Amino acid sequence: MLLAHGANDQADRAWANPGESGDFGCGQSTCPDIGLMQELAAAGHRVFAVSHAHSQGDNVFWALQIAWAIDIIRERTAVEKVDVIGWSKGVMSTRMYASGLTGGHLEYRDDIGKLILIGGPNLGFDYIFRYGTAHNAGVYADFGGKIHAPGPHDELLIFGLWEDRSEYAIYKSAAGDNYRGQLQMLAAWDDVYPLTGTANNGLMQWIVGDSESTYYGEGQYKGVYARGKGIDYAIQQGSVIADMIDAGIPASISTHLLCGDLNLDDNSVLIPGIPNEIAGPSDGVVFVDSCAATDGIGTLTDSAVLKDINHLKLGWHPTAAAQISTWLGQ
Repeated sequence: MLLAHGANDQADRAWANPGESGDFGCGQSTCPDIGLMQELAAAGHRVFAVSHAHSQGDNVFWALQIAWAIDIIRERTAVEKVDVIGWSKGVMSTRMYASGLTGGHLEYRDDIGKLILIGGPNLGFDYIFRYGTAHNAGVYADFGGKIHAPGPHDELLIFGLWEDRSEYAIYKSAAGDNYRGQLQMLAAWDDVYPLTGTANNGLMQWIVGDSESTYYGEGQYKGVYARGKGIDYAIQQGSVIADMIDAGIPASISTHLLCGDLNLDDNSVLIPGIPNEIAGPSDGVVFVDSCAATDGIGTLTDSAVLKDINHLKLGWHPTAAAQISTWLGQ
């Protein structure tokens, strides 16, 4: 089987050593030192994993790398089909290969047996845009951010001056097209779950700044601390959610969905240290409605929604591992 990690990650931390990035990186205050890879190997599975060079990169490139990794596994093991497990952004890359969305470079070659999709934005997500300036402390270096992942703003108010930070923004601009993989996953959910105006990082809840201007852009609303173009602009620049659903996962693939559903009133189950998705039922990042959606899935064999297992725990928690093992053994 092949394990495909998500954004801002790599194979070892995602699947073998959840605590490699330190505490909180695994979705709780202290992290285990073994992951799903060891669990599956101990159960007798031959386990492979892929790491992507750009941890926020284009899902078309990731899909091609998934296909090439399957080639290597088939060559080494002489199997006809490989079971594939995608987590978070890895759901996009695995789905896109299975659906033949590789920019015309490669068609699906009927080489996936079971496809297990963990915490995936199957109907897209708008998490990046939902919480105003709340994400900025983790993203932009000006505020001590170390993720350098895409933010929803391309200008920041710093010491009274507006500064261009478009190199960190999710949008395509003169500064580059650095986060196409995140653009591809976007969909607006505000008609289902309105903006909250508050955020919760598992430690406290607070009122966020520039909530409406971040989500809707510098039109009707004006940012006080940060400026951006809004989610609709970003969606038009590159979302592939509709295309992915229309292309569909072939019926020959046995597909399984694994999602988390948190008690949003219980801080102890939220992802500590980052703004959680609190506008509606979610795993802290992706709405349950998106993760559990069956749109475009040719053969849904089974699905499970795990109570109080957040987005970062889905890839290693014993309950999640047991469910995955059960599916693989069927």
